[in-house]
Amino acid sequence: MLYKDMAKAQRTMRESIATYILKQVIYIFLVACTLFLIGGTSAWPEAWVYLGMMALITIANSLATEPSLLAERSRLQEGTKRWDILLSSFTALWGPLIVLVIASLDKRLGWSAPLPTWVTVSALVLLLIGAGLGTWAMHTNRFFSATVRIQHDRNQQVIDSGPYRFVRHPGYIGGIIGHLAVPCLLGSIVGLLASILVVAGIIFRTALEDRLLHSELSGYESYAQRVRYRLLPPIW
Repeated sequence: MLYKDMAKAQRTMRESIATYILKQVIYIFLVACTLFLIGGTSAWPEAWVYLGMMALITIANSLATEPSLLAERSRLQEGTKRWDILLSSFTALWGPLIVLVIASLDKRLGWSAPLPTWVTVSALVLLLIGAGLGTWAMHTNRFFSATVRIQHDRNQQVIDSGPYRFVRHPGYIGGIIGHLAVPCLLGSIVGLLASILVVAGIIFRTALEDRLLHSELSGYESYAQRVRYRLLPPIW
């Protein structure tokens, strides 16, 4: 019976990981359709670079993250806070897609003046930095869930190593950097203005999550006393 239970658990985990990877592939395909169909051209080198970056980030996250966390992130889990269902969807899915729609319309209609090459290159570097920080956080924190919840089923504990030695929410910093870099990489100042709304959503989500962790996660209060800043030392 124990062997059967273990085999079932392993099969369920493999299926969850496959679901996670499939969702990432579908999202990249959706992004490609958004960029090229709305942008009106496939001759858009910056868009191809961005899609390549998305593929590399997906591979890096999959390799750097332990299987149980990939399974955790494959679907909406029980215990997710209601307020985060909508908020996480906006900051991770619909908000970024809206930014890409605007950037694509900008490409088609020419709302923004062409950006200097150094801006595009700088945006690519920032995207790499943001993605690297996010991957580092996922690798370090085995409780890096896609939504806000206390993971009693996974015996959640405070993580204070890796980037968590410096700030309490390094993954969100990586996300903020990436969201601001993407429209600049795609050459859209109008898209950058839209990204600011997504960043505002991430900051708001950080505040709510941090308050939840203070009240519901054992050991977080003392951790917050050691690591004072949520996102940006020495400001907040």
